[in-house]
Amino acid sequence: KMSRGYGKCINIWGADHHGYIPRMKAAMEFLGFDSNNLEIILAQMVSLLKDGEPYKMSKRAGNFILMSDVVDEIGSDALRYIFLSKKCDTHLEFDISDLQKEDSSNPVYYINYAHARI
Repeated sequence: KMSRGYGKCINIWGADHHGYIPRMKAAMEFLGFDSNNLEIILAQMVSLLKDGEPYKMSKRAGNFILMSDVVDEIGSDALRYIFLSKKCDTHLEFDISDLQKEDSSNPVYYINYAHARI
């Protein structure tokens, strides 16, 4: 991207990849680019719960949940709210079951119907 004229490259990585930052910066310098033009944002892990129980996920075992599956279960508005409600440098844990409820315990439901309470 840098050779195509982009002035800054922003990557978002999981916090477990922090050790690769110096390597990437060194690789950019080796290739003749200013490593200060590479900004890496580290995001903490996301834990999914269902009825208070954590989903056990493993890429090796093939046990994982696609983002599209979460959207199908709770909707894109709810997922967007959850990700934007916390800073990316804090651990995020949310219960899919809570986000499916149609009552005030679901923050997205509560926000969506704020206009009715005015």
